Amino acid sequence: MKKIILSICFAAILLQGCSAKTNDSVEYNKQIQLLEEKIDFLEKKVENYEEADNKFSILSNLSLEFVRAHTTGDIDKLKSLISDDITLLEKDNEIYRVCGEDITYTLYDESRQTKYLDMVVQGYAYDQQNETYHINISEFYEGNFAGGYFLNLTYKKFNDGWKVINFELDI
Repeated sequence: MKKIILSICFAAILLQGCSAKTNDSVEYNKQIQLLEEKIDFLEKKVENYEEADNKFSILSNLSLEFVRAHTTGDIDKLKSLISDDITLLEKDNEIYRVCGEDITYTLYDESRQTKYLDMVVQGYAYDQQNETYHINISEFYEGNFAGGYFLNLTYKKFNDGWKVINFELDI
């Protein structure tokens, strides 16, 4: 009888040990799965940063073209760089951005007594939610207004390439 009781106790201990190992194994598998999900998330994040880096040279060159066009009054070049949603108006040797009935920005004014000197890209960011890129530029001038302007450009990829879908000028 003692042998039967000892055998039952020994079997219970063995079963308990096996179930503990099974619980540990399940817990380890959960941790492994969480870590794999985190690795996937971080790899996607790295891909987004690499893609943004690859786009920087393209978008900074387009931004330079935009600045040159708006500082020289090249409306045809400006129209080729902006989306169809933006309306430009050329009147009296000036170029304006028009929204509805309102003129929102003067992009070029031939009578302005300033000379464009240079530009510097001050910021660059990717907006994942809208799938757009933002470039912030400082423009430098000499003349009556010997200071700088800030130009903020927003780009979006269309079938025919990258286009400016919004811009803002500030002093």
